[in-house]
Amino acid sequence: MTTAPVAPASPDVPLRSAPEADFDAKMYALFKWLTDDIVGFMESWRAYLATNSTIVGDELNATSIGQTTPAAGSFTSLSATSALAVGSETVANNYSIRIHGGHANSIRLTRYSGENGVGEIRHYGSGALQFVTSDGADILFATNSTARVRIGNAGGHVTPVADNAQNFGSATKRWNDIFATNTVIQSSDRTLKQGIRALNLAERRVATRLLADMRIYQWITAVEEKGEDAARLHCGFIAQDVAAAFTAEGLDPGHYGLFVCSPVFKTVIASKEVERQKVEELTVERVEIEVIDGRAVQSIFTENQDRPVWQELPLFDEAGTALMERVEVDGGDGQMSFESRQRVYHIPVLETVTEEYEKEVPNGERLGLRYVELLCFLMAVS
Repeated sequence: MTTAPVAPASPDVPLRSAPEADFDAKMYALFKWLTDDIVGFMESWRAYLATNSTIVGDELNATSIGQTTPAAGSFTSLSATSALAVGSETVANNYSIRIHGGHANSIRLTRYSGENGVGEIRHYGSGALQFVTSDGADILFATNSTARVRIGNAGGHVTPVADNAQNFGSATKRWNDIFATNTVIQSSDRTLKQGIRALNLAERRVATRLLADMRIYQWITAVEEKGEDAARLHCGFIAQDVAAAFTAEGLDPGHYGLFVCSPVFKTVIASKEVERQKVEELTVERVEIEVIDGRAVQSIFTENQDRPVWQELPLFDEAGTALMERVEVDGGDGQMSFESRQRVYHIPVLETVTEEYEKEVPNGERLGLRYVELLCFLMAVS
């Protein structure tokens, strides 16, 4: 790669307070340095940046790109024509972005827009969105910093991280069908059980009653979707009938694992006040250059952008003395001059806004049955 241009050495600066014998010569050399050497140096940098994708080297490690304050120092976007490399590794031809970090967590995505802000990874196009690991690594999914589900590298098995702690679906969010080659394997080891006994007389009477309570039915959702004639018929029990059979014998249906009563929830739109940085809408110009019939044609468009709003605070040292800086200003007649100004520190301007979000609220309860246990219960009297 071409070596980056090096700034030309500056000539001696003459002193105006005590004019030197060669004052004019030194002023002329300084003027020539500005008009020739510096202009040439800037042109060299322009040419260098136009043909080199890497513009900084090892000497700038640990240097930040952009800054939080002032607002003008932050990037609105970071674009790459071909690929973008972050970290110590280069980008392979089949990657658009590759991030290589030496820490345990190389990537962190954060969305600050109230505690219920939604973050997403969105993929466009018909190709698959893949999560791929290498070197024998598993894929781990976690919520609230707690690992929940693991896809193992060995065999690709999907397992919960904690044993006997998580459900697959809920009374409110149910799966429709589960396709499997084999049936569900349920733990039945004697060493995991206690209180093992045969059904008593009251339980056997419940089982006898239930044998006559099997029913044919249709799912309401299927009738709504397909119509009563097209909706399929199902055979099974009604959970309320099962509960009534136990209650009739003085037994609590909720004490038996074959009977399930679960709370259900519904999603509602709620609102609350949150504090966040104020933004203002600005109209900015955007330049696009397109090659048309062998000519480079520049077009200027205007677009609206949201920019964060910052407040300037005068900066002082610990003793209360104003911290000053020397800045170049335009006198209005094309002449530039320098003046001393107090340094400022930028803080975000906050505002309180009403934000809508989704939340789950109780919506009654739903009864269910564990059919394997229920059928075993009935087999005692069949």
